[in-house]
Parts: sequence; C-alpha cells; structure tokens
Amino acid sequence: MEKDSQIKENIEGSKLLFTVSLFAFIGISAVTLLILFTGVISKWAGLDTYAIGIIPFMVAMLFAVAAAIFGKLSAAADYEAIEKKLLRERKDSAFDTEGDVRFGAGHTFDNYSRFAPYVMSGLSILVITTLLVLFAREWGGLKLSEPKNSLHVAFICVLLMFLSAFAGAFCLGQSRAKFFRWLRPVGAWLIAAFIAMILASVSALLYRYGKPAYDHILARVLFGFFVVLDVELVINLITEFYRPRTIEEVRPVYESRILALFTEPGGVMRNIADALDYQFGFKISKTALYSFFERAFLPMLLLWALLLWLFTGIVEVNQNEVGFRVRFGRVINDKPLEPNIYYKLPYPLETIVKASCTEIHEVRVGSTLEVKDGKPIQPDIVLWTVKHYASEKEFLVAVRNSEGKDSAAGSLSLLGASIPIQFTINKSHVKDYLFDNYDPSNMVQKICEQIVTKYFASVDLFSVMSSGRENTTKELTQQIQDSCNDHNLGVTIVAVNIQDVHPQVEEVAPSFHDVINAMEEKETKILRAGAYEIKIIPEAESKAYRSRLNAESYSNHMIKVSDAEAERFGKQLLAYNAMPTLFKLRTYLDFLERDCQDIRKYIFSKSMPYEIYEINLEEKERLDLLDADLGSIPK
Repeated sequence: MEKDSQIKENIEGSKLLFTVSLFAFIGISAVTLLILFTGVISKWAGLDTYAIGIIPFMVAMLFAVAAAIFGKLSAAADYEAIEKKLLRERKDSAFDTEGDVRFGAGHTFDNYSRFAPYVMSGLSILVITTLLVLFAREWGGLKLSEPKNSLHVAFICVLLMFLSAFAGAFCLGQSRAKFFRWLRPVGAWLIAAFIAMILASVSALLYRYGKPAYDHILARVLFGFFVVLDVELVINLITEFYRPRTIEEVRPVYESRILALFTEPGGVMRNIADALDYQFGFKISKTALYSFFERAFLPMLLLWALLLWLFTGIVEVNQNEVGFRVRFGRVINDKPLEPNIYYKLPYPLETIVKASCTEIHEVRVGSTLEVKDGKPIQPDIVLWTVKHYASEKEFLVAVRNSEGKDSAAGSLSLLGASIPIQFTINKSHVKDYLFDNYDPSNMVQKICEQIVTKYFASVDLFSVMSSGRENTTKELTQQIQDSCNDHNLGVTIVAVNIQDVHPQVEEVAPSFHDVINAMEEKETKILRAGAYEIKIIPEAESKAYRSRLNAESYSNHMIKVSDAEAERFGKQLLAYNAMPTLFKLRTYLDFLERDCQDIRKYIFSKSMPYEIYEINLEEKERLDLLDADLGSIPK
C-alpha cells in the first residue's frame, strides 16, 4: 500500500509539473512575442538592452517545454506501473509484463530522462549563439531606431521585470520538491530575464533624460553575460561525457551552474559545494581544504570589501583639473583643489567633485547627429536636398529684396542650420558651474537655442547663408557669452561654428537650388560678356590704330614718290631738250642694262643681208664639253 500511495503521489506531482510547465510556456511565449515584435522586428522600443532581453525568455521557454514533456511522460510511466501491478495480481505470478509491447511508457520516459537533457542543451546553445550572432551583426551594421516613447518602454520593462521575478521565484520555490526538479532551469533563466529587464528599464529612463549612450553600454554588458552562459553550456555539454556517474542523477546537463549559484536555495557556498560534488562525483565539500575555505571565505570577503571601501578615501585630482570637497552634501572649501593626491572620508561620507577647465565641451543647436555604438557620426557630404542629420530644427528668418527691404511676396522663410557651440569651464567660476546650476551643459544648450532663434528672426536669409556668416558668428558668440554670464553658469564660449545653413530640405531646397543655379548661370554669362568686352575692345582699337598708321604711311609714300617723279621728269625734260639723240640712246641703253639684264640678247649685222642664221632659242638644262669652243684655245 505504501508503494501504491507513492506512485499516486508521483502521478499527482507529474501532472502538476506538466500543468505548471504548460502555463509557464504560454506566459513566456507571450512575453517573447511581445519583445520580438516591439523590440526586434518593428523596433518600436528602439533600445538594444530591451531587444537582447529576448534571449533569456526564449531559453526559459525551451526549458519549460522540456519540463512539460518530462511531467507528461513521468505521469504516463507511473500509470503504466499501476497497470502492470494490477495485471500481475490478476494473472499468474510468473506472468511477464516487461516484454509486453503495450507497456512502452516507462521505456520512453527512461530514454527521455537520459537523452533529452543533451538535446535541450544543444538546442539552447544553438538558440543563444544564433541570437548573439544576429545582435552582433545588427550592432555592426544598421542602428536601432530611437524609442517612440521611452517612458512607455520603461513601463513595459518594469512590468516584465515583476512578471519574470514572480514566475522565476515561483519556479525556484517549487523546484525544492523532487517532482519539480526540472523547473529549476526555467526559474534560473527567468531570474536572468529579470536582470535583463532591470537594465532595460534603467536604459529607457536614462534615454528619457538625454543619456542614450548608456543603452549601448548596458546592452554590451548583457551581451557579455549571455556569452559567458553560452560558453558554460558548451563546457558542461562536453565535460558531461567524462564526468563520473553517481547513483542518482538529478541535475539536468543544461542547467547553468553560474545561475544556480544565485538562484538555488541554500546559499552561495552551499551551491558551490553541490556543484563541485556533482561535477567530480564524490563529496569534495567534506574535505578539510574545502571546509577551511568555506569557514574563511566570508571573513576574507568582508575584509576585502572593507579594504575596498577604505580605498575610496584616496582621490587624485589630475592635471588640468580642479576639485571641491563635498562632505555630507555640503561644499567645505571655497578655493578649488589643485592637481594632487588627497585623502578624504570614505564614500559616501565625503566626495571630491572634479572638473577639467581645459576640456572643450560642445553643444549642438539646430541638428542632432546620428549615434552609432555610442559615438556621434558627422556626415561627410552635406547636400541641401538630402536629409543628413538624425533630426533638424528650422529657424524663422527674414527675406529682403535687392534694395534691402522686405519682399512683397513674403518676408519670412524657414532656414535649417547646424551650429556646434564649444565652451570651457571658467576656472574662476568653476564652483558656479558645478554646484549653483543643475545640469549646466543643458542650460548652455537652451540658452544657445534661445539666442540663435531670436537672432535669426532679425537677419536676412541670404546674409546668413553667404557674406554675413562671419559677422553672424561674432554676434552670436558675444550674445551667448553675455547670457551665460547673466545666469552665472561659469563657462567661456570658445567658438560658435556655423557648419551648415540651408533652406527646407524637402520642400524649398530643390527650388532654391534651381534659383541658385539660375543666379550662378546669370553671373557666368555676365562674366563671359565682360571678358569678351575686355578682349574685343582693345583688339578693335589696335586694328583701328594699325589701319590709321598704314593709311598715313601710304599717304606719305605716295606724296613723296609723286614729288620725286615730278622732279625727275623735269630733270629729264631739261636733258632731252639739251641733247635729244644722246638722251634717247642713253635711255635705251639704260633700259637694256637695268630692265633687261636677265633677258638673253642677240645682235645681228645690218650689212650682211644674204646670210641666214638659225638660232635655237631653247635653253639647255646644263652645259657640257661639246658646247665649248676648244678650237679657239691658243696653243
């Protein structure tokens, strides 16, 4: 009877394990789908910490399935045991029920208990590794979008945090009973999900107060934590094949020893002892060395913590820094502490607040840079027609015509601008910066936005975008510095840089671009016409001057030649009148000598009329010896 009651108790426990595991699976699946759609697929949450929190929920969901199957098969095996017992009682005592094919539930349960932990361990390793690789690729490439509403995300994270904490504590509490041992890995990973949701809620709240970089830091911390758990699962799976076996195997191979240190009942040291006993196969916790370590561990840990706390009383003020002592929330020194090593009361009784007076701080007005891996990204190429910042603010500016008066068509326009403003902490007013103002950097940001908005409303659009930029920078620097001095911020404005000024990107910029192109084309044509004028006028003047000089030279030549010919004609007339025959002969001979000097001449005798001469008037190309009269050469 005692054995029957034990079997019935096992059946009830197995049924309850199946029911609890089934409800856990349904709840965890709902939470997993919620995180999947809001944090991974649609990226509504926009936080890396929230998205990576899907890992512990998916692993817990997998282990809940394993526990539910275990409970179902265990109940079936116990029912089978009762049926076998009743069948043996009705039949002969020699009847063998072990070989009956109708009774296979016990064999199935034994196989599942033996091999399922290895399968679940491999599946959990595959799930964790795949998700970690996907997240690593996501962070190395595209950036998660910004949260639609960080307060709503924080509320969801807090809700999931309480649900996972309650469900994890329930599973861990139930796992103390023998029937619910397989719920312990589920509870452990739900506690890990509780930790992930705590970090996600902190990240959302920090994002709400203007500190988005912490989301990347906390996400990387969780990433490293899950990497450690994944590596531990791999090591456990490998060492399981070489571990000495004990009579009772109660710990599944996929159960994390690291999570068990903080989730199992009985304290951290007891959990370490159980883990060592299970791993080595004998009671290593009963050895003298371990007993000494267990007794000395807590005092050593307390001593180590005390030393660390005392070391917080030593603070170094670095070069280019000054410091102020704050004891119990009150500043006790008016003169800043110079760079040195100082001793103080341990934290939090006393602190030294430090600030660098040479470090350049920067606030940006008009635009917000995209952030990747916690670092702002400055665009390489800025085009008016393409959005190049994460967000841009537009300022109201005046538009005046060429005469300096407001345009009749519309005297107002919208102007986009990116203005980084750099400042340092004034060493003589560093106390004002640190203690008299809450979040002084944000105050500088607000003052700069106010001054820039007011200033742009009083200047011309084209003046800010072109020739008046230098004057705009000087005036903005002076006005921002005066306003910061009025608010006792203790800062010195180093530079106001107008990096990018452009009209509205989506509506005005393309048309404005066309107008600028037309204006540039007009100026190009004007300059080309001026260049042509500069070229053609001197060339025409040169031609006119040359023509005038040629005309004068021709006129002078003709007058002189005519005068000379007239005078020569007079002289010739006198000579002709004096001796006509001699003048004609001389003129004739002069004609032959001068004008006919290159013409071959033939002389014939008038006294020999009967002699006939044949003259070959053809010119030879060259002379040879046959043409020479050698007979006339004297001997």
